[in-house]
Amino acid sequence: GVPAGCVPTEIHLAHSFSTLPDAQMAMDSLQLLGRIHDIKPFGIPLKNLLRLRLPMPVGVGAFSRVLNKPQSAFSIPLDATEYVAGFWNPTTLQWEIMPIIGADTDHVTVEVSQLGRYAVFQASEPLGIRDVRFSANPFSPEIAPLEISYRVTSSASTVLWVSVRIYTMTGDPVAVLMKNAPQNKGINSVFWDGTTTNGGNGLNGRYVVQIRVKDNSGEKEILKSVVLIK
Repeated sequence: GVPAGCVPTEIHLAHSFSTLPDAQMAMDSLQLLGRIHDIKPFGIPLKNLLRLRLPMPVGVGAFSRVLNKPQSAFSIPLDATEYVAGFWNPTTLQWEIMPIIGADTDHVTVEVSQLGRYAVFQASEPLGIRDVRFSANPFSPEIAPLEISYRVTSSASTVLWVSVRIYTMTGDPVAVLMKNAPQNKGINSVFWDGTTTNGGNGLNGRYVVQIRVKDNSGEKEILKSVVLIK
């Protein structure tokens, strides 16, 4: 609840989750952790500071360093283990790091002077491909296409160039699902319906999924295997 006298007039406060346009997430040094929290109505100044607890995703844990000075999220150097809170400044159109007054394994706590948009951020990880998952393995294209999801990370760029290819276990090319396609860092996915580059249908057996990602710092790839059955 909101302490008495904090809000200047009697208003109805509402909390919702928000999905931001890519332009609002154009940060190399930070990446969103969890969800965006909208405390509405936006822009209402508070008579007294309000303590706001922002939840951390399950299994992440608390931040490792308190940042006591507000500053632009675009210029602050962070280690990969640090978590910070941010306020979306509608005037400068940037996320600003906020002073953190407390944290535990589930939340970070900040003091806010106005209603608005808040979130928790983590320092961007180096270039890499993580959390590769298949919708089913084995999978049958006669039932549903294979969804390949993955998380791409970068501390050098917001937009990465991603290629996803399918090979036989002996290295022969089978299908090109994506070639140097621009994707935002974070969770992405692509589908394979079992067809090959020449328009045929893949045979029963085990295949290699190659995911390759590039940014200004270099290139990384990962190989995973999947089984196709009919």
